[in-house]
Amino acid sequence: MLINFISFLISPKSQESKQQISLKSSALPLFTGVLFGIVNALNLFLVGVMPSVVFFPLSNGGLLIATMLAAVVIFKEKLNGKQWMGIFVGLISMCMLGI
Repeated sequence: MLINFISFLISPKSQESKQQISLKSSALPLFTGVLFGIVNALNLFLVGVMPSVVFFPLSNGGLLIATMLAAVVIFKEKLNGKQWMGIFVGLISMCMLGI
């Protein structure tokens, strides 16, 4: 966000369109930046505390399963039986990794 803000300040301005920064237009980037910072800080903490054999499969597999479930819930994608079974087996395997 800082790099984009600096490039916004030094970019040539045309007389035709005035660029203004409002609180409303900068709220979402600020909010997502804070959330990404929290997630990265949490990941760095967990990498130092958890064994790598457990953390990386849980992190990567959890992201894949969350992406598939978001596609079903948000975008109303229809999954066939094999895909639902894959999600179920993935969840079970990640739970067993944590044991």
